[in-house]
Amino acid sequence: RVHLVLRSIRALRFLGSMGRLRLVVTCFVRTAYTALWGFVLFIVVLYIFAVLLLQGVEQHVRVVDESNEFLYEYYGSVGRTMMCLFMAVTGGREWEALVRPLRQASPVHAGLFACYVAFFSVFVVSLLTALLVERTRQISQVDSDLTRQEELDQDRRAVAKIREHLRDGQEKSQSSIIGRRELEHLLKEKEMAQSLATMGLDDTQVMALYDLLAHGELGGVDREELAGTLQRLKSSAKGVGIATFMFESQRINRQICALMKYLEGEFARLDSTFHTNFLVSAGPPLGRPRGMTS
Repeated sequence: RVHLVLRSIRALRFLGSMGRLRLVVTCFVRTAYTALWGFVLFIVVLYIFAVLLLQGVEQHVRVVDESNEFLYEYYGSVGRTMMCLFMAVTGGREWEALVRPLRQASPVHAGLFACYVAFFSVFVVSLLTALLVERTRQISQVDSDLTRQEELDQDRRAVAKIREHLRDGQEKSQSSIIGRRELEHLLKEKEMAQSLATMGLDDTQVMALYDLLAHGELGGVDREELAGTLQRLKSSAKGVGIATFMFESQRINRQICALMKYLEGEFARLDSTFHTNFLVSAGPPLGRPRGMTS
């Protein structure tokens, strides 16, 4: 038996790692306190109406002084009356059959029974439902941190698998740079596609990212750089758009830097050429004519 209990605990730990089921269990546990007070309210309402009905039945019996089997069976004591009222609102018995003895005793008692059913069905049930829904909503907001942490863990595991695939390709090609054709072939693999789907990405987005990161000098993209960039991407379209804008800005910045270096070199060459041509066109400095004295 102890072994079975330990296995059950392990099963509960496994189920706790499942997001939706964990949320259901968390809501069930944390709403138990609210449900307990709702049950107390239910008992109080039952007791109040049971006492009112029992007093009316007692007065009727004293005045009429006749025996009624069903009246004593359903309303002979506080406990029986509360059980009768409980069955009336939970489907234990049809409340029309329960109200018949009261109708024979007094229409006032039957009206009080109908007021109880209406009060419980409209007010008490709606109130308890609203309280439980509100409590569950609050718990869902608190549990959102755990949900986000679980999503981050899933992304990390997916990135680890992607790094593993990229390293396997590096061992085969003996190069830390991945080319476009190799990446296209890698994206067709099932495990790679599943890892990208876990992160909310597809092959078109990865190829667009590859084009942004590609270096003409390297002939491709560094594998670690590609994996790290994929890890920073978010699963939403907004995150992909921001990342695309960021890498597009970096590429434009590199192009501007290259253009500035080229222009600096050209201006330096023009300055050197202009200075040389100016010296040649000016000729040697003029000397003093012979025979002139100072």
